[in-house]
Amino acid sequence: MKQNPLTVIANIKPAEKQELENLLNCIGQNQETNEYLRFSEIKTTHFARFAMIGGGNLADRDAKNRLLFTSNHDGPSEAYIDLLLNKAGRGMEAIWSKCEGYPDVKLPSTHHRQECKEFIKAHMVKTQAFYQGYPGYSVREVESYLGCRQQLEEFLNLEEFEPLLGALAHLPPPQPGLLSGIGQLVANLRLKEKAIEVVFAFLEHVLGPKLSQEPPSGVSKEVDTRPEMTDSVSSVQNELTQVNAIDPRRLPALKRILKVMSLVAANNPTPGSLSGLATIHFARWVIIDDGANLLFESNYDGNWEQYIGDFVDKISGGMDAIWGNCIGYPSHGSKDIQGFKQAIIDHQVKAQVFYSAYPHDSVKNIRNDIEIGRKLSRFINQRGVADWLRRL
Repeated sequence: MKQNPLTVIANIKPAEKQELENLLNCIGQNQETNEYLRFSEIKTTHFARFAMIGGGNLADRDAKNRLLFTSNHDGPSEAYIDLLLNKAGRGMEAIWSKCEGYPDVKLPSTHHRQECKEFIKAHMVKTQAFYQGYPGYSVREVESYLGCRQQLEEFLNLEEFEPLLGALAHLPPPQPGLLSGIGQLVANLRLKEKAIEVVFAFLEHVLGPKLSQEPPSGVSKEVDTRPEMTDSVSSVQNELTQVNAIDPRRLPALKRILKVMSLVAANNPTPGSLSGLATIHFARWVIIDDGANLLFESNYDGNWEQYIGDFVDKISGGMDAIWGNCIGYPSHGSKDIQGFKQAIIDHQVKAQVFYSAYPHDSVKNIRNDIEIGRKLSRFINQRGVADWLRRL
């Protein structure tokens, strides 16, 4: 099942701003019990969020004059919007009616639902680059694999079986045929593990911006990372939402870099790892506001400090190649770790609603359980094993 990103941005009616914030806080703090919108009932939603955002400059970061809705979902976005309106029409109406241009409609009328759908579609924004930690797997499949491992553990209930389950995930795949083997070899030659870093390094050299390669002359002031801002609910996962002003002179270069990023991510030779960074479930880069700002959002494992540290340690060149096209990015890029952290915090906004279909599972665990489930399924489906089981 193909996973897709949906990004919707609409201006908030000034007189409705506080009421909208109260509504979103109610949904975010009572995700399973609120009367408006329960994403757990929208069964094709991997992750979703609502955030009230401002602009890409520090001065208007906290303006909260626009509503951002994003989701990572299975199947086409239009079908997903239909599902949202069918399952939570009144909640969607309560939210979007606080935005400018929303039609005077009342759901669940079929005619009015179509008008609401057209409003949402009119405010959709195209994603330039989209990364998936476990591409091709639907919410239902992921939950099934996670549940399969849990059932195995409960059935076996023996500590000595834990290494066996772990080893099962790392068994070598069946030997491919000649043609498929050659195809895989060619793919590996075209996209090595460090392909993203190589591409970014090349683009940075050709397109700029030319960040200083010398170590920072002074140490930036240590940053207050504001845990209440940077880390979300008590879960193994967190969210990051960031809006940066783009240097108008660098917009063409940024578009080219994100295009390459999209191609590389779509042909990632190591699914579950973005050039060695293996804690990201989904991430997207979206150019918004007619090229004025760059929206970045990520769903990741661990805390903010660990996440940003991984950025610096593993994909610093890629981050510099992207955000070096934005206003206010440190001249030494991510080499200036404190300046890099400050640049992120200066443009980060907290989501009022953050939903995950599997909030207690890391990318590593999900991919591991998928491999266990797939290989166990192949084992059980072998004819000889099936015959043996029938004899029991």
